[in-house]
Amino acid sequence: ERASALALGTSGVADVVYSPLLHEVSELFSTMNQGRLFIIVRHPVEREFARFRYLLKSDQGKLLESDKSMSYVEFSHSDYVADNWMTRTLVRKGEDEQLTAKDMHTAKEILRRKALVGLYSDIFGAARHYARHFGWDHARNGGKLNKGALSCFERAILDGMKKDLDGTDNLVDDEAREGSGAWQKIMEKNRFDFELFVYSQQLYKFQIALS
Repeated sequence: ERASALALGTSGVADVVYSPLLHEVSELFSTMNQGRLFIIVRHPVEREFARFRYLLKSDQGKLLESDKSMSYVEFSHSDYVADNWMTRTLVRKGEDEQLTAKDMHTAKEILRRKALVGLYSDIFGAARHYARHFGWDHARNGGKLNKGALSCFERAILDGMKKDLDGTDNLVDDEAREGSGAWQKIMEKNRFDFELFVYSQQLYKFQIALS
């Protein structure tokens, strides 16, 4: 609301706006001052485990004190696990509403038509993809990426990835391995997001080939 009141989208002050509130932040822009959606997509199970690690370290009270000793397995059976968060965000449906095949089609179309897609599993490639598309460091239209700027990107990314794992010494990594019981439990609640993740992988390859 404050960003809207300050006319951030039309002010020319911000080059990039970051927010998990996709539809709300889109209202900052207009047909005369259009935004461009760019996203990093992560496997939904990995995303949920990463969110769990964040909750363990967060002091915002989102995790009950009695739950701060939870294991990956306990987390996977808890109500903290999101139900197809990405799909619901794109189609604007709450967790109390049922997702349908039409919703899946709509979510895919939004990504195909509106989003510049990057993958967390190829996050350095995604950074180069964004740089080429937006012309950061004069990279648009086949220009060369400045090695210094790219190195700065990579240091910032590595620092963020390191923070993702900090303070998780009490967790058992094997419980979060692909195919584990905890992994499968979270997958049960994120079938739509997994289909969207697979589609995002295809879309990423297609967009890279065109860039």
